[in-house]
Amino acid sequence: MARIFFNDGGLGPPARRKRGGHRLPLPTAPPPSVQQVPDPARSTRRPRPRPVPAPTQNGQPPLWELTPAAAARKCDSSAWRHLNPVVLVRPDWKRCHSPRHIAQCLLIFAALDFGGVVALGIFAEVVLAIGDVGSRFAATTIDPSWLVWTLLLLVYAPLGEEAMCRWPIAQRPRAFLLLPGVYIAVAGITGFPDAAQYLGAGILLDAVAIAVGLGLHLLSGRVRVLAAIDQRVDRWLLRWPAVPVWLMISCFALAHLARYEIDWSVTAILVIPVVVLPWLWFGALASIVRIRFGWWSAVMLHAAVNLVVLLIDVVFGLLALL
Repeated sequence: MARIFFNDGGLGPPARRKRGGHRLPLPTAPPPSVQQVPDPARSTRRPRPRPVPAPTQNGQPPLWELTPAAAARKCDSSAWRHLNPVVLVRPDWKRCHSPRHIAQCLLIFAALDFGGVVALGIFAEVVLAIGDVGSRFAATTIDPSWLVWTLLLLVYAPLGEEAMCRWPIAQRPRAFLLLPGVYIAVAGITGFPDAAQYLGAGILLDAVAIAVGLGLHLLSGRVRVLAAIDQRVDRWLLRWPAVPVWLMISCFALAHLARYEIDWSVTAILVIPVVVLPWLWFGALASIVRIRFGWWSAVMLHAAVNLVVLLIDVVFGLLALL
């Protein structure tokens, strides 16, 4: 009968004999409490593949292909490369996530926006002063209180106008979201409601237009007819991505014709593109900001330019009192 020897006081695994009478312990395994039991969920989980951005000429990935933290670490001092007007023709939706670049670009855009609006506004006034052209465009007088004027410039105009004319500009445009922008263009051309007498009604109708466009967009996922219209128009807009951009820029400019009481004629129709030049410039720069930095950046740009206008108005009002 073979003798069985146990090491560790008989608590461990058996030992095997070696020639000469020496006992060699068998390889022992750690107790179950110490063993590393593989996690089947973790062992079968594969790492999520991440797209590797294509290197640029200097070997660094573009800022819009980085995470916000990486973009903040890798950003350089040049913000002009984001101010590319080609995106108005071929929107690429390459977002910049660097807070420093966004701040720099907003300051540059605000300066360009205000300077361009002033210069083009002076040019439009010179054109209106030629012959009897100016008689076709009588400026409407709006005399609200100081608080109402401040709220209009700093709250309603940035949020309302950008919601109707810049929010629909998206990587995947939606047909029904373009309707509020078309509405304010028609309201600006027809002058309804009269901004001088029905300012509150105009704001209410703008809110109703936004609600109608948003409601039709939400119902397009449930109503078959609306879904068919939405899909067909969306396919066409995806083929021509610059169309919604320039459509909203034009609607934004035409909406500001509500400032004038127009005596319609062939001369007035020919002069309208010159009259709306300042707002075409403003809308183009705000659309670049919308594509590159997002909708809220366009709202901040609009509010910053209106704040400068408000401060200049206050300064001139104080100088008039002296």
